Amino acid sequence: MAITPLHPLLANRLTDHRQELVSLLRSYALTVAPEGKAFKLTSGRTSPYLFVLKRLMFMPHAAPLIAEAFLHQLQRMEAKQIGGLEGGAIPLIATIIAHAETEGLEHMRGCYVRHTPKSFGPNTLVDGWFEPEATTIIIEDITTTGTNVLKAAEALRASNSPVKQAVCLLDRGEGAQEMLASYGIELIPLVTLSDFNLHQK
Repeated sequence: MAITPLHPLLANRLTDHRQELVSLLRSYALTVAPEGKAFKLTSGRTSPYLFVLKRLMFMPHAAPLIAEAFLHQLQRMEAKQIGGLEGGAIPLIATIIAHAETEGLEHMRGCYVRHTPKSFGPNTLVDGWFEPEATTIIIEDITTTGTNVLKAAEALRASNSPVKQAVCLLDRGEGAQEMLASYGIELIPLVTLSDFNLHQK
C-alpha cells in the first residue's frame, strides 16, 4: 500500500509530534540502569535502557498526544483497520480508535489477536471489530526483535486479512525492521532509540 506524500504542513506536524513524544518518553517511560547493570527485556535481550510505555496509555495528557501521532501516520497510509497482539497493543488501539473521529478516520476499525482462542462463543483468535477481507495495519508500542508484530500478522493473515505494514511508537533499532521486511511487513516507527541521543554502555 503506497503512502500518500506528505503535505509540508503535515510534515511539520509529524516532526513536532516526534519531538513531543521523545520528551514525553524521556520524562515518564525511560529508566537508565546503574553503571555496569542492564535490564532484561521481553525479547530476552538485555539493555541499559528500559522503556515502560504502557504507563503512558493511562496518563490523561499523554494518551491523546500518542493517539494523535499514530493517527497522523495512519492518515497517510489510508488505514481502514488496525490491530495488534493482546497486551501492549490493546490500550494503544483503544486510545487510537477513541480519537479517530477527530482526525477524519471515524470508519476505521480496531481489533486484536488473542494469545489463545476464546473458550466460549465463537472460537476466534481475532477479537474486536474485525473485517476479515480488510487490510490490517499492525499497531505496537515498542519493537526490539519484532516477534510480537509477526505473531499478530500471522494470525491476521490466517484470518484472511492482508498485512503489509506496522506502526510502532518506539523501535529500539535491534533488527525488527529487517526481520519484518523479510516477511513482507514494512515497520514504521514514530520514534527510534537514536532520537534520544543515548550512549550505549
